[in-house]
Amino acid sequence: MKRIIVFVVATAMLALAATGPAGAAPARTKTPTLAQFNALSKKVTTLQKQVKLLSTDVNILAAYDVCLTAATADALQGTWIFVNKGSSVFPTTSTGGSAISDLQACSAFKIARQLPSTDTPPSTAVFSALTGLFG
Repeated sequence: MKRIIVFVVATAMLALAATGPAGAAPARTKTPTLAQFNALSKKVTTLQKQVKLLSTDVNILAAYDVCLTAATADALQGTWIFVNKGSSVFPTTSTGGSAISDLQACSAFKIARQLPSTDTPPSTAVFSALTGLFG
């Protein structure tokens, strides 16, 4: 019998704690005024423009990096191809199809790549053109 009374009292206490005080009013939610709504709408529009601009900037920089990577690979390959030309110490290096793709990034910046060749030594012209984009 004692266990039943303890169980009933514990259940009543838990039920009271779950419902809260009897006189408590429900919480009111505050709605924004028209002026607040318009101000926030203006801020959202400004932020959306900034996000679009930053996305464009990131895409431009990614294309620049792709072109720079391709130019670096061309210079490195071209150096060794030109140095090894006619050398009996190192085997002849084939240039057929070995240039990496720049995904048209260099042509988007109107920069001509110097592909690896045994005919012309590598130059820094591509790198000068890339750095010339900034100033």
